[in-house]
Parts: sequence; structure tokens; C-alpha cells
Amino acid sequence: MDWTTIIAAVVSALSTGGIVSALLYYRENKRARQLDNEKSVIEEWQGVANEWKVRCAELKTSLDAKDGKIDALYRDNNELRKRNDRLSSANTALGIFKCKVLGCDRRQPPFGRIEGGECTNPAQS
Repeated sequence: MDWTTIIAAVVSALSTGGIVSALLYYRENKRARQLDNEKSVIEEWQGVANEWKVRCAELKTSLDAKDGKIDALYRDNNELRKRNDRLSSANTALGIFKCKVLGCDRRQPPFGRIEGGECTNPAQS
């Protein structure tokens, strides 16, 4: 055997075993693995981003519901304040017509004068 056949046999043995192709494509395989890793990382981050979007939508819905409830409470509070003002005004107006003499048998609003604790209203005499 001469050297050329030995070298040819070794080269053919190495190429059929895949060592030569592995050595030739090492850089491409390494880059492909890096791309796969980056792709998986990107997919994970997209999943996290989608979860945050869903959570933000839920929180926005909850916040809108709370804002609506707060607005309703402000409206109710406003109505109660108006009612309180009307009742206070009515109470003050009725207090003007209240008879100041408690011992009077025929109590009417006090449009007359009170002298000596007796009612001098001409309508009551």
C-alpha cells in the first residue's frame, strides 16, 4: 500500500463518520443553537408581556368600576346635601311661626305681642 491509498482511506473514514462535516459546520451549528436560544427567550418574554397586558386590562376594568361607584356616591352625597339644605330651610321657616307661649290653650302662630307671659294675640282672645 502506498501513502495515497492510506490517506484516501483515512479521509473517507473520517468523512463518512461525520467528523469532517462536524468540523466544517461547527460555526453554523453554534450560530443555529444561539438563534434557537434567543428565539426561546423572546417567546418567554412575549408570554410575560401578554400576561401583563391581560392583567392591565383586568385592573383597568376594576378601576373603571370603582370610578363609577365613586361617582355614584358623590351624586348620592350631593342629593343628601340638597335634601339637608331644604329641610334646614323648612325648619328655620317653621321656627318663625312657632308659638312662644307654651301655656296658651289655643296655640296659633305668634303674630301678636307677648306681655307678661300671656298671649295677647287678638285671634286667641
